[in-house]
Amino acid sequence: MKKKIYTKKKFEKVLEHQAYKMSKDKKLIMSAYKVIERADKYMYIHQTKFLGETSLNLPEDLFLIQNAIYETRPDYVIEIGFAWGGTGLFIASILDNIGKGKLIGLDIFVPKDLKSRILNKGKISKRIKIIEGSSTNDGTFRKIQNLVNKKKVIVILDSDHTEKHVLKELNMYSKLVNKNSYIICCDTILNFIKPNQMRKRDWNKNNNPLGAVNKFLKSSKQFVIDKKINNKVLLSCNPNGFLKRIK
Repeated sequence: MKKKIYTKKKFEKVLEHQAYKMSKDKKLIMSAYKVIERADKYMYIHQTKFLGETSLNLPEDLFLIQNAIYETRPDYVIEIGFAWGGTGLFIASILDNIGKGKLIGLDIFVPKDLKSRILNKGKISKRIKIIEGSSTNDGTFRKIQNLVNKKKVIVILDSDHTEKHVLKELNMYSKLVNKNSYIICCDTILNFIKPNQMRKRDWNKNNNPLGAVNKFLKSSKQFVIDKKINNKVLLSCNPNGFLKRIK
């Protein structure tokens, strides 16, 4: 059998078509949810590390985030929910590779030892600014708004996952996102899986980021779910979470 030789453009079309077909395979998608739900009992998501620091993101989600960064080439990526710092380091390394951009890592509390490790990881550390504070505090928002100063921005929401909190973040931080850029709402999968009984949280199937996304999109005509990205989502915590500004 003669092997097909694709141009990059044709190969991308093939991949896009297959991703669309995969997005219609409901049985496959539900199976993926079940895998993540079961693996969560063993803190599976906590096992992903970058440069020695825990990421709290699945590998597929990290790759989708880096693709959005590569395509968009932002001046700033705002990560709300800096946590253990692994995702921030990963993003900073992508920004360093494309030769532009800084990571603003926001969390309500960042331990001194973590901050010290993050800011001593070589040249990528120069691309990271850590801010402590509540994401929904007006003072914190103004501080970040002044930093980005109308530059090209991607926002990642990965802090408190209750619907009320995420909706407030969406309404606030969407103002900073430029046309054709993204606000990425993490852990929308909570709408589809049972909560982890080992780690009690306020969020669950009836109170989670996807509910906030749906309400936000009803009131905002500037953003849509990026279907090309969403069609690729399988072993991911962020289904319907990549919101692209179109106006």
